[in-house]
Amino acid sequence: MSFQEDLASLNEYLFYREFTFSSNNFQIQPNQEVELADSILFIGKTLLVFQLKEREEKAIHDAISEEKWFKAKVLTLATSQIRDTLTYLNTGENITLENHRGHAINFNIENISNIQKLVIYKEGKNLPIESRLQKFHKSQTAGYIHLISGGDYLGIVKTLINPAELIEYLSYRIELIENWPYECALVNESALLGHYLRGDMSEPPQPKHTDLVFQLDDLSQSDWDISLIIKKFADQIIFEGNSTNYYPIITALAELKRNELAHFQERYNLSITNIKNSKFTLPYRIVSCRTNIGFIFIPIFKSEWVPHRLKGLQNFTLAHKYEQKLSKCIGITFTLDDHDSYTLDWMYAEFTWEYDQEMEDFISSGPPLRPVKSTEIQRYRFTRVC
Repeated sequence: MSFQEDLASLNEYLFYREFTFSSNNFQIQPNQEVELADSILFIGKTLLVFQLKEREEKAIHDAISEEKWFKAKVLTLATSQIRDTLTYLNTGENITLENHRGHAINFNIENISNIQKLVIYKEGKNLPIESRLQKFHKSQTAGYIHLISGGDYLGIVKTLINPAELIEYLSYRIELIENWPYECALVNESALLGHYLRGDMSEPPQPKHTDLVFQLDDLSQSDWDISLIIKKFADQIIFEGNSTNYYPIITALAELKRNELAHFQERYNLSITNIKNSKFTLPYRIVSCRTNIGFIFIPIFKSEWVPHRLKGLQNFTLAHKYEQKLSKCIGITFTLDDHDSYTLDWMYAEFTWEYDQEMEDFISSGPPLRPVKSTEIQRYRFTRVC
Protein backbone atom coordinates (compact mmCIF):
# COMPACT_ATOMS: atom_id res chain seq x y z
CA MET A 1 0.00 0.00 0.00
CA SER A 2 1.02 3.62 -0.49
CA PHE A 3 1.89 5.92 2.40
CA GLN A 4 -1.52 7.59 2.04
CA GLU A 5 -3.33 4.24 2.07
CA ASP A 6 -1.33 3.13 5.12
CA LEU A 7 -2.33 6.23 7.06
CA ALA A 8 -5.97 5.95 5.96
CA SER A 9 -6.06 2.35 7.22
CA LEU A 10 -4.43 3.38 10.49
CA ASN A 11 -6.92 6.20 11.01
CA GLU A 12 -9.82 3.90 10.16
CA TYR A 13 -8.57 1.44 12.80
CA LEU A 14 -8.34 4.16 15.43
CA PHE A 15 -11.26 6.39 14.49
CA TYR A 16 -13.52 3.84 12.78
CA ARG A 17 -14.93 4.01 9.28
CA GLU A 18 -17.73 6.40 10.23
CA PHE A 19 -15.27 9.18 11.06
CA THR A 20 -12.62 8.63 8.35
CA PHE A 21 -12.52 10.39 4.98
CA SER A 22 -9.69 9.94 2.49
CA SER A 23 -11.20 10.60 -0.95
CA ASN A 24 -11.89 14.25 -0.49
CA ASN A 25 -12.97 15.79 -3.78
CA PHE A 26 -15.98 18.08 -3.87
CA GLN A 27 -17.47 20.59 -6.27
CA ILE A 28 -17.65 24.27 -5.40
CA GLN A 29 -19.18 25.07 -8.80
CA PRO A 30 -20.88 22.81 -11.36
CA ASN A 31 -17.70 22.41 -13.41
CA GLN A 32 -15.06 23.06 -10.75
CA GLU A 33 -13.86 20.26 -8.49
CA VAL A 34 -11.59 20.96 -5.53
CA GLU A 35 -9.44 18.50 -3.60
CA LEU A 36 -9.27 18.83 0.15
CA ALA A 37 -6.49 17.45 2.35
CA ASP A 38 -5.24 13.89 1.90
CA SER A 39 -7.21 12.65 4.88
CA ILE A 40 -9.86 14.10 7.17
CA LEU A 41 -11.16 12.80 10.48
CA PHE A 42 -14.45 14.22 11.71
CA ILE A 43 -15.74 13.20 15.12
CA GLY A 44 -18.26 15.17 17.15
CA LYS A 45 -17.14 18.80 17.08
CA THR A 46 -13.53 17.98 16.22
CA LEU A 47 -11.91 18.00 12.79
CA LEU A 48 -8.45 16.60 12.07
CA VAL A 49 -6.95 17.65 8.73
CA PHE A 50 -4.03 15.57 7.42
CA GLN A 51 -1.61 16.40 4.61
CA LEU A 52 0.91 13.71 3.72
CA LYS A 53 4.36 13.98 2.16
CA GLU A 54 6.60 11.07 1.25
CA ARG A 55 10.24 11.13 0.16
CA GLU A 56 10.91 8.83 -2.77
CA GLU A 57 13.21 5.94 -1.91
CA LYS A 58 14.53 5.29 -5.42
CA ALA A 59 17.83 7.00 -4.73
CA ILE A 60 19.95 7.78 -1.70
CA HIS A 61 19.91 11.51 -0.99
CA ASP A 62 22.46 13.41 1.04
CA ALA A 63 21.59 15.58 4.02
CA ILE A 64 21.51 18.80 1.98
CA SER A 65 19.00 17.47 -0.56
CA GLU A 66 16.92 15.93 2.24
CA GLU A 67 16.74 19.27 4.01
CA LYS A 68 15.73 21.01 0.77
CA TRP A 69 12.97 18.42 0.29
CA PHE A 70 11.75 18.97 3.86
CA LYS A 71 11.59 22.75 3.44
CA ALA A 72 9.95 22.61 0.00
CA LYS A 73 7.49 19.75 0.47
CA VAL A 74 6.74 19.73 4.21
CA LEU A 75 7.21 23.29 5.44
CA THR A 76 6.01 25.05 2.28
CA LEU A 77 3.77 22.89 0.07
CA ALA A 78 2.04 20.74 2.70
CA THR A 79 1.28 23.66 5.01
CA SER A 80 -0.11 25.69 2.10
CA GLN A 81 -2.38 22.77 1.21
CA ILE A 82 -3.60 22.73 4.82
CA ARG A 83 -4.36 26.45 4.55
CA ASP A 84 -6.22 25.89 1.28
CA THR A 85 -8.35 23.20 2.90
CA LEU A 86 -9.30 25.53 5.75
CA THR A 87 -10.12 28.26 3.24
CA TYR A 88 -12.51 25.94 1.38
CA LEU A 89 -14.13 24.84 4.62
CA ASN A 90 -14.68 28.46 5.63
CA THR A 91 -16.39 29.47 2.38
CA GLY A 92 -19.79 28.82 3.93
CA GLU A 93 -20.60 26.32 1.20
CA ASN A 94 -22.21 23.01 2.13
CA ILE A 95 -19.54 20.36 1.67
CA THR A 96 -20.58 16.72 1.51
CA LEU A 97 -18.00 13.94 1.62
CA GLU A 98 -18.29 10.16 1.67
CA ASN A 99 -16.72 8.37 4.63
CA HIS A 100 -15.20 4.88 4.70
CA ARG A 101 -18.59 3.46 5.69
CA GLY A 102 -19.99 4.77 2.39
CA HIS A 103 -22.23 7.39 4.01
CA ALA A 104 -22.43 10.96 2.71
CA ILE A 105 -21.70 13.39 5.55
CA ASN A 106 -22.27 17.14 5.47
CA PHE A 107 -19.59 19.43 6.91
CA ASN A 108 -20.62 22.67 8.57
CA ILE A 109 -17.63 24.59 9.88
CA GLU A 110 -19.85 26.47 12.34
CA ASN A 111 -20.45 23.22 14.25
CA ILE A 112 -16.73 22.49 14.64
CA SER A 113 -15.01 23.88 17.74
CA ASN A 114 -11.65 22.09 17.54
CA ILE A 115 -9.57 21.86 14.35
CA GLN A 116 -6.20 20.13 14.47
CA LYS A 117 -3.92 20.43 11.44
CA LEU A 118 -1.27 17.79 10.82
CA VAL A 119 1.45 17.26 8.24
CA ILE A 120 2.57 13.63 8.43
CA TYR A 121 5.73 12.96 6.44
CA LYS A 122 7.82 9.95 5.53
CA GLU A 123 11.36 11.22 5.42
CA GLY A 124 14.59 9.91 3.95
CA LYS A 125 17.15 8.37 6.27
CA ASN A 126 19.58 11.27 5.86
CA LEU A 127 17.21 14.03 6.95
CA PRO A 128 19.18 16.22 9.40
CA ILE A 129 18.27 15.99 13.07
CA GLU A 130 17.39 19.71 13.14
CA SER A 131 14.58 19.06 10.66
CA ARG A 132 13.44 15.89 12.45
CA LEU A 133 13.07 17.81 15.71
CA GLN A 134 10.92 20.54 14.16
CA LYS A 135 7.53 19.99 15.79
CA PHE A 136 5.32 22.61 14.17
CA HIS A 137 4.79 25.32 11.63
CA LYS A 138 2.92 28.43 12.71
CA SER A 139 0.82 30.05 10.01
CA GLN A 140 -0.60 33.56 10.26
CA THR A 141 -3.94 32.29 8.94
CA ALA A 142 -4.07 28.63 10.03
CA GLY A 143 -2.29 28.86 13.38
CA TYR A 144 -0.28 25.89 14.62
CA ILE A 145 0.23 23.02 12.19
CA HIS A 146 1.67 19.83 13.68
CA LEU A 147 4.72 18.35 11.95
CA ILE A 148 5.03 14.64 12.78
CA SER A 149 6.96 11.90 11.02
CA GLY A 150 5.06 8.80 9.95
CA GLY A 151 6.99 6.64 12.40
CA ASP A 152 6.22 8.97 15.29
CA TYR A 153 2.53 9.14 14.37
CA LEU A 154 2.37 5.35 14.39
CA GLY A 155 3.96 5.35 17.84
CA ILE A 156 1.43 7.90 19.11
CA VAL A 157 -1.49 5.84 17.81
CA LYS A 158 -0.13 2.59 19.22
CA THR A 159 0.28 4.23 22.63
CA LEU A 160 -3.00 6.12 22.88
CA ILE A 161 -5.19 3.85 20.71
CA ASN A 162 -8.23 5.80 21.80
CA PRO A 163 -9.66 8.62 19.59
CA ALA A 164 -10.45 10.92 22.53
CA GLU A 165 -6.91 10.66 23.85
CA LEU A 166 -5.28 11.34 20.48
CA ILE A 167 -7.42 14.45 20.06
CA GLU A 168 -6.55 15.61 23.57
CA TYR A 169 -2.85 14.90 22.97
CA LEU A 170 -2.77 17.14 19.90
CA SER A 171 -4.28 20.03 21.89
CA TYR A 172 -1.88 19.31 24.76
CA ARG A 173 1.04 19.23 22.31
CA ILE A 174 0.29 22.77 21.12
CA GLU A 175 -0.01 24.04 24.68
CA LEU A 176 3.29 22.36 25.53
CA ILE A 177 5.00 23.99 22.53
CA GLU A 178 3.62 27.39 23.53
CA ASN A 179 4.78 27.02 27.13
CA TRP A 180 8.15 25.35 26.47
CA PRO A 181 9.20 26.17 22.86
CA TYR A 182 12.95 25.85 23.41
CA GLU A 183 12.71 22.62 25.42
CA CYS A 184 10.31 21.03 22.89
CA ALA A 185 12.84 21.63 20.12
CA LEU A 186 15.47 19.59 21.98
CA VAL A 187 13.54 16.36 22.56
CA ASN A 188 11.93 13.73 20.36
CA GLU A 189 8.21 13.06 19.92
CA SER A 190 8.20 10.27 22.51
CA ALA A 191 9.25 12.77 25.17
CA LEU A 192 6.26 14.98 24.33
CA LEU A 193 3.98 11.94 24.42
CA GLY A 194 5.38 10.86 27.78
CA HIS A 195 4.91 14.39 29.10
CA TYR A 196 1.24 14.19 28.09
CA LEU A 197 0.85 10.85 29.87
CA ARG A 198 2.13 12.42 33.08
CA GLY A 199 0.08 15.58 32.53
CA ASP A 200 2.19 18.11 34.45
CA MET A 201 2.36 21.24 32.31
CA SER A 202 4.46 23.05 34.93
CA GLU A 203 7.40 20.77 34.13
CA PRO A 204 9.40 21.24 30.90
CA PRO A 205 9.63 18.28 28.51
CA GLN A 206 12.80 16.28 29.08
CA PRO A 207 14.35 13.13 27.58
CA LYS A 208 13.34 11.19 30.72
CA HIS A 209 9.67 11.56 29.75
CA THR A 210 10.29 9.07 26.94
CA ASP A 211 10.53 6.35 29.61
CA LEU A 212 6.88 6.90 30.56
CA VAL A 213 5.76 5.73 27.12
CA PHE A 214 7.44 2.37 27.70
CA GLN A 215 6.33 2.19 31.34
CA LEU A 216 2.66 2.68 30.52
CA ASP A 217 0.73 -0.22 32.04
CA ASP A 218 -1.12 -1.53 29.00
CA LEU A 219 -1.95 -4.95 30.45
CA SER A 220 -5.51 -3.82 31.17
CA GLN A 221 -6.40 -2.76 27.62
CA SER A 222 -9.02 -5.51 27.40
CA ASP A 223 -10.75 -3.86 30.36
CA TRP A 224 -11.53 -0.71 28.38
CA ASP A 225 -11.17 -1.46 24.67
CA ILE A 226 -14.69 -1.39 23.20
CA SER A 227 -13.55 -1.03 19.59
CA LEU A 228 -15.24 -4.31 18.64
CA ILE A 229 -18.55 -3.02 19.98
CA ILE A 230 -18.27 0.13 17.88
CA LYS A 231 -16.92 -1.55 14.74
CA LYS A 232 -19.73 -4.12 14.73
CA PHE A 233 -22.40 -1.56 15.53
CA ALA A 234 -23.34 -0.64 11.96
CA ASP A 235 -23.10 -4.26 10.81
CA GLN A 236 -25.54 -5.48 13.46
CA ILE A 237 -27.93 -2.57 13.80
CA ILE A 238 -31.46 -2.75 12.41
CA PHE A 239 -31.98 0.68 10.89
CA GLU A 240 -35.08 2.72 11.43
CA GLY A 241 -35.05 5.70 9.08
CA ASN A 242 -31.71 7.32 8.29
CA SER A 243 -28.80 4.87 8.06
CA THR A 244 -26.61 7.30 10.03
CA ASN A 245 -28.97 7.69 12.97
CA TYR A 246 -26.61 5.65 15.15
CA TYR A 247 -23.74 8.15 14.71
CA PRO A 248 -24.50 10.10 17.91
CA ILE A 249 -24.15 6.86 19.89
CA ILE A 250 -20.77 5.81 18.52
CA THR A 251 -19.59 9.43 18.66
CA ALA A 252 -20.38 9.54 22.38
CA LEU A 253 -18.49 6.27 22.89
CA ALA A 254 -15.52 7.43 20.81
CA GLU A 255 -15.26 10.60 22.92
CA LEU A 256 -14.66 8.60 26.11
CA LYS A 257 -11.14 8.06 27.42
CA ARG A 258 -9.83 4.68 28.51
CA ASN A 259 -10.52 5.27 32.22
CA GLU A 260 -14.14 6.13 31.40
CA LEU A 261 -14.43 3.26 28.92
CA ALA A 262 -13.31 0.82 31.62
CA HIS A 263 -16.41 1.72 33.65
CA PHE A 264 -18.58 1.38 30.55
CA GLN A 265 -17.07 -2.01 29.69
CA GLU A 266 -17.47 -3.30 33.25
CA ARG A 267 -21.20 -2.56 33.36
CA TYR A 268 -21.73 -3.76 29.80
CA ASN A 269 -20.17 -7.13 30.66
CA LEU A 270 -22.03 -7.36 33.98
CA SER A 271 -25.34 -6.87 32.18
CA ILE A 272 -24.59 -9.72 29.78
CA THR A 273 -23.50 -11.99 32.64
CA ASN A 274 -26.67 -11.23 34.59
CA ILE A 275 -29.07 -12.05 31.77
CA LYS A 276 -27.22 -15.31 31.08
CA ASN A 277 -27.54 -16.24 34.76
CA SER A 278 -31.10 -14.90 35.07
CA LYS A 279 -29.89 -12.74 37.93
CA PHE A 280 -32.04 -9.80 38.98
CA THR A 281 -30.28 -6.48 39.29
CA LEU A 282 -31.16 -2.84 39.05
CA PRO A 283 -29.90 -1.13 35.89
CA TYR A 284 -26.28 -0.04 36.10
CA ARG A 285 -25.56 3.58 35.30
CA ILE A 286 -22.65 5.95 34.95
CA VAL A 287 -22.08 9.58 34.01
CA SER A 288 -19.06 11.10 32.30
CA CYS A 289 -18.80 14.52 33.92
CA ARG A 290 -16.19 15.50 31.33
CA THR A 291 -18.52 15.01 28.34
CA ASN A 292 -21.79 15.49 30.29
CA ILE A 293 -23.33 12.28 29.04
CA GLY A 294 -24.93 9.43 30.94
CA PHE A 295 -25.18 5.71 30.22
CA ILE A 296 -27.67 3.25 31.68
CA PHE A 297 -27.44 -0.54 31.23
CA ILE A 298 -30.72 -2.44 31.60
CA PRO A 299 -30.61 -6.26 31.79
CA ILE A 300 -33.92 -7.88 30.74
CA PHE A 301 -33.75 -11.25 32.46
CA LYS A 302 -37.45 -12.28 32.46
CA SER A 303 -39.04 -13.47 29.22
CA GLU A 304 -42.35 -11.77 30.05
CA TRP A 305 -40.54 -8.42 30.12
CA VAL A 306 -39.16 -8.76 26.60
CA PRO A 307 -42.24 -7.40 24.74
CA HIS A 308 -42.09 -4.27 26.93
CA ARG A 309 -38.33 -3.74 26.80
CA LEU A 310 -38.45 -0.70 24.48
CA LYS A 311 -40.83 1.11 26.80
CA GLY A 312 -38.57 0.23 29.70
CA LEU A 313 -35.56 1.45 27.72
CA GLN A 314 -37.23 4.81 27.17
CA ASN A 315 -38.37 5.18 30.77
CA PHE A 316 -35.02 4.31 32.35
CA THR A 317 -32.98 6.37 29.87
CA LEU A 318 -35.08 9.50 30.34
CA ALA A 319 -35.20 8.99 34.11
CA HIS A 320 -31.40 8.70 34.32
CA LYS A 321 -30.97 11.76 32.11
CA TYR A 322 -33.42 13.82 34.14
CA GLU A 323 -32.27 12.75 37.60
CA GLN A 324 -28.63 13.56 36.76
CA LYS A 325 -29.59 16.79 34.91
CA LEU A 326 -27.80 15.75 31.72
CA SER A 327 -28.02 17.10 28.19
CA LYS A 328 -27.37 13.67 26.64
CA CYS A 329 -27.99 10.09 27.68
CA ILE A 330 -27.66 6.62 26.14
CA GLY A 331 -29.62 3.61 27.30
CA ILE A 332 -29.06 -0.06 26.43
CA THR A 333 -31.27 -3.08 27.09
CA PHE A 334 -29.78 -6.58 27.09
CA THR A 335 -32.07 -9.46 26.13
CA LEU A 336 -31.02 -13.11 26.02
CA ASP A 337 -31.95 -14.91 22.78
CA ASP A 338 -30.48 -18.29 23.70
CA HIS A 339 -27.62 -19.51 25.84
CA ASP A 340 -24.88 -17.76 23.84
CA SER A 341 -26.53 -14.91 21.94
CA TYR A 342 -28.29 -11.77 23.01
CA THR A 343 -29.96 -8.69 21.54
CA LEU A 344 -29.15 -5.09 22.39
CA ASP A 345 -31.53 -2.18 22.00
CA TRP A 346 -30.04 1.32 22.15
CA MET A 347 -31.61 4.71 22.78
CA TYR A 348 -29.99 8.12 22.38
CA ALA A 349 -31.62 11.15 23.99
CA GLU A 350 -30.32 14.70 23.60
CA PHE A 351 -32.17 17.83 24.65
CA THR A 352 -31.76 20.64 27.15
CA TRP A 353 -32.60 19.70 30.73
CA GLU A 354 -35.47 21.55 32.33
CA TYR A 355 -37.71 20.95 35.31
CA ASP A 356 -40.51 18.45 34.63
CA GLN A 357 -43.09 17.67 37.32
CA GLU A 358 -44.23 14.49 35.57
CA MET A 359 -40.67 13.20 35.53
CA GLU A 360 -40.27 14.15 39.19
CA ASP A 361 -43.35 12.08 40.02
CA PHE A 362 -42.19 9.18 37.87
CA ILE A 363 -38.77 9.00 39.52
CA SER A 364 -40.21 9.26 43.03
CA SER A 365 -42.86 6.58 42.45
CA GLY A 366 -41.54 4.56 39.51
CA PRO A 367 -38.84 1.88 39.21
CA PRO A 368 -35.89 2.59 41.53
CA LEU A 369 -32.63 3.90 40.12
CA ARG A 370 -29.34 2.55 41.37
CA PRO A 371 -27.56 5.20 43.49
CA VAL A 372 -24.56 6.92 41.92
CA LYS A 373 -21.49 8.38 43.58
CA SER A 374 -18.76 10.71 42.39
CA THR A 375 -15.38 9.07 41.82
CA GLU A 376 -12.11 10.52 40.55
CA ILE A 377 -10.48 8.00 38.25
CA GLN A 378 -6.78 7.76 37.42
CA ARG A 379 -5.74 8.84 33.91
CA TYR A 380 -2.87 6.41 33.33
CA ARG A 381 -1.01 3.75 35.26
CA PHE A 382 2.70 3.03 34.98
CA THR A 383 4.80 0.02 35.87
CA ARG A 384 7.14 2.48 37.59
CA VAL A 385 7.51 6.26 37.60
CA CYS A 386 10.65 7.99 36.39
